[in-house]
Amino acid sequence: MINKIIFEGPVNNLSMGNVSVNLLKSLYNKKIDVLYLPIGNTDIGNFNLTEEFKQNLQNSANRFYKEFKRNIPTIKNWHLSNGGHLFPSDKRYLLTYHECNIATDEELNVVRNTNKTFFCGNYSPTIFKNCGVQNVDSFSLGFDADSFQKTDKVYFTDGRIQWLLTGKCEKRKKTLEVLTLWAKKYGKKQGEFYRTGEQQHFLNCAVLNSFYDAKIQEN
Repeated sequence: MINKIIFEGPVNNLSMGNVSVNLLKSLYNKKIDVLYLPIGNTDIGNFNLTEEFKQNLQNSANRFYKEFKRNIPTIKNWHLSNGGHLFPSDKRYLLTYHECNIATDEELNVVRNTNKTFFCGNYSPTIFKNCGVQNVDSFSLGFDADSFQKTDKVYFTDGRIQWLLTGKCEKRKKTLEVLTLWAKKYGKKQGEFYRTGEQQHFLNCAVLNSFYDAKIQEN
């Protein structure tokens, strides 16, 4: 039974930061002693967390440089090929995300040099195993009852189809191309309305990228 670990990862209002919060809460509830090594600036303003947990997280970060040792296992929640090879200890467990049906030589080498790499979902481990890498598995994002809130609100009853596009706007995700294609197929020009009996389509977007200029994204 592991009773002390290093957790390295971002804690912020982006998707990976949310996953880190979920996992840190789970470790806290299991009473596992955590030394927290933040990646980037920590921001917990958008999370509903107890004061006890927030204080524990701060203490975990304050203690890291005084207490870390190379033999303490590290769980790292981060990108595979952009820092996934860097660890503060010799026991390396990477939680990461892969979006392709092939693995590059660089990605394979990073995975080979971890004790184990866990991917979000069951698809990516198969890709890497087919390339001869066996030290892979999958992990859950850690969402629990605290992650959802039932509103009992009725939004629309007119039969419209609601679309949702999530994930911060990025070139690699082809966000602008997706928006353009959707608009061509389902969109209406300014001032144009749906005709009676015509199927209505509405697109909801959660694509704000906090690394971009906010003024650019307002348009």
